[in-house]
Parts: sequence; structure tokens; C-alpha cells
Amino acid sequence: MVYADNSTLFVLPASLNSPVGAPFNVSVQLNPVSNKVCVVKGALVINNLTCQSITVANGVMVQVAPTCAAPNFTLGIAKCVTTTQNLFSVSVKGTQAGQGSIALTDIKVIGVGANVAFSLQGGVYNISAIEIVAPKTTPTSTPAPAIVPTPPVATSTITPAPTLEIPTIISPEEEDKVVAVQPEEQKTKEGVSLLASIGSIATFGTGKVGVGIFTVIVIIAIIAYLIYSSIQKKRKNSVKK
Repeated sequence: MVYADNSTLFVLPASLNSPVGAPFNVSVQLNPVSNKVCVVKGALVINNLTCQSITVANGVMVQVAPTCAAPNFTLGIAKCVTTTQNLFSVSVKGTQAGQGSIALTDIKVIGVGANVAFSLQGGVYNISAIEIVAPKTTPTSTPAPAIVPTPPVATSTITPAPTLEIPTIISPEEEDKVVAVQPEEQKTKEGVSLLASIGSIATFGTGKVGVGIFTVIVIIAIIAYLIYSSIQKKRKNSVKK
């Protein structure tokens, strides 16, 4: 055992806040603190976190590589180191709200032919629940009802049916009566026509009754005079004989 200042094996960052399900990276580093360190052995203990992947740093020789399924490791450092050395990085994420942690266990720090005293520093992480923000609701305006035009009402024109004229059926007896009456009606029509002719002559076609009467009286007077003259001549002739 080489007694010197203790080297330190630590997890960086030592703390942080992360929401559930969000992955984040941590690294495991060695600070020899003036000691010459050639080999580091041990294992990881991961609590309340889900391991995504483990990647060994460049320049580190791997004898036993740590994995998420088996996070134990045996790592060598070429030419040994006396300054801070990054050994590997781990990607994890919180599985539930609360605290998650990464610790180191079964650790051995080996120098040139002897073990080196060391101290350990793990990491503690606050995993917070995801805050669900309710979406902002914007008031929706109710659209005005669409105006549907009223279709025109079809009007139908009803054409009246033609009137069917039913001929009058006359019995033989009624037909004889009609024939017998026709001559009387004919005579009546002829008398009316004769009176109309006389009236037309009497008025001389003027349609004035007074003028017609005067004319008839004059004609009658002339006729009476002619008759009287004729009778007188006959008497004179008979006396002479």
C-alpha cells in the first residue's frame, strides 16, 4: 500500500434536474491526486434510472467493458496517469418522478505494483414529473345558419275539359208538332217583314214617323181627288147620252 493523498473516483455531474423520460449523460472520472494510477476496477449501481448505453473513453484499455446489462468494469490506463482521466460515460433517463442515483461499488485503484487509496463520489439526480400544459382553447364563433333559397312552387294550369254537347233526342210525335208549328211561325215572320216594309215606305226611309204620316195623307188626298174626278166624268158622259 502506497500511502499518499487519496485519489478520487467520481461521477460528473454530481446532481441535476431532469424530467421523466428525458435522457441525460454522466461520466465516471479518476483524479489520481499526485498518485500514479494504472488500473481501475469496480461496478456501477444505478437506482431509479434506466441505462441507455455505456461508452468507454478514448485512450482507455478495456479488459472488462461495462454494459447496461452488466455494469462492472476493469480498465487500464497506458503508461499510467497522474492527472484527471475520463474513464467512460453513461446515458440514462428517469423512469419515474423522484430521485435517481448512480453509485460506485467494489472499487480498486491500482498503481505501479500497489493499490492506491481512493475516495468515491456518486451522483444524485432529481427526476421531475412532466408538466402537462392544457392547450389554450380559443372561443369558436358559431357560424350563421346558411340561407337556403326556397324553391319556387310549381303552379299547374288546369285546362277545362271541353263541354260535350249531347244532342236532344226528339220523339216522332214531338217532331210532327214542330213541323206543324213551323208554317205558323213562318207566317208571323212574313207579316212582321211586310209591316216593316210598309213602315219603311211610309217614312221614306227617313225613320221619322211625322213626315211619313203627312206624306200618306197627301197621297190619299190625291187618290181621292183622282177618283172623284173620274166619277164626275162618267156622270157627265152618261147625261150626254
